[in-house]
Amino acid sequence: MKTIILASSSKYRKQLLEQIGLTPNCINPKCDESDISESLHSPLDVALKRAELKAQSVAQNHPEKIVIGSDQLANHDGRILGKPHTLDNAFKQLKSLSGKTHELITSLVVIQDGKSISKTNVTKLRMKALTDQQIQNYIQKDQPIDCAGSYKIEKHGLWLFEEIDTSDQTAIQGISLIDLIHVLAKFDFDLLSNKTT
Repeated sequence: MKTIILASSSKYRKQLLEQIGLTPNCINPKCDESDISESLHSPLDVALKRAELKAQSVAQNHPEKIVIGSDQLANHDGRILGKPHTLDNAFKQLKSLSGKTHELITSLVVIQDGKSISKTNVTKLRMKALTDQQIQNYIQKDQPIDCAGSYKIEKHGLWLFEEIDTSDQTAIQGISLIDLIHVLAKFDFDLLSNKTT
């Protein structure tokens, strides 16, 4: 059985991998994402580059293992919304998204022995027109300070939306598992039989 490493300290991403039967080793990536100028790159490019940096920073020390890197951001009319980190910022993000449609971009990069495969999922979400009190009520419920866009779909975040257009609901939580399963198969990792082919 090949060893899977998740280049992340995110408990959400770890839980997603466990959901499909993987038990990854988790290593916090050591990389500087500040070099990626959001003003010079599209939101799609930024998410993919960040996922690459995370995966590469771990893969360089574990070349024989399958390393998974992922990044997620919200794109609202070309403006990138990352993790809010504070409740005040979460309120501001949700206020700016209220009544509007935005994209949640989730990029995935898998590396082993110098081979790299990437995938990006784009989900379109239309948020309800929310009052300030509704936003505050939601924030108190989920405390979404560690989630791009300031919502947790896997908890009470569904309350916020009128419509979600996605090819994979799990991408909203941090990794597109459908994409991951396809990519792992290209590394001869067969999840159906739980062994390498």
